[in-house]
Amino acid sequence: MRELSLCGFLRRIAIYRAKTLTSLFLFLRVKVVSVKVGDIFYTSWGYDQTNIDFVKVVALSPTGKTALCKMMSQKVTEYTTSLSENVVPDKEYGEVFRLKAKTYRDEPELVGTYPFCNGGTRLGYFWPWKQKPLHQSHWH
Repeated sequence: MRELSLCGFLRRIAIYRAKTLTSLFLFLRVKVVSVKVGDIFYTSWGYDQTNIDFVKVVALSPTGKTALCKMMSQKVTEYTTSLSENVVPDKEYGEVFRLKAKTYRDEPELVGTYPFCNGGTRLGYFWPWKQKPLHQSHWH
């Protein structure tokens, strides 16, 4: 009788391990990054204000792991207060720069340094722009 219980117990452990390993493999599987030329991404940053920067993908590396991008100006669609507004991307400008294409929470993400004030650079995490105005604020 005890032998049968032990066999049943070991069988249940084997089934549990198989289910756990399957779940782990599905969780760790490599995700395909779906970034295309023409896609627009944005980053939002700031401490006492919210700034929005837009980039446009102008080319991709053969592996698709690197996106060549250009900065985009922004156009105000609505002034929400005297110190904030909703913005959308407008026109490309500046030199081409590289960002790494990744996946975060099943969505494409671009990561890396991008051109910033007076010839400097800034580290940014860019998310896909969903074709809706984004809110930004400022102190002047």
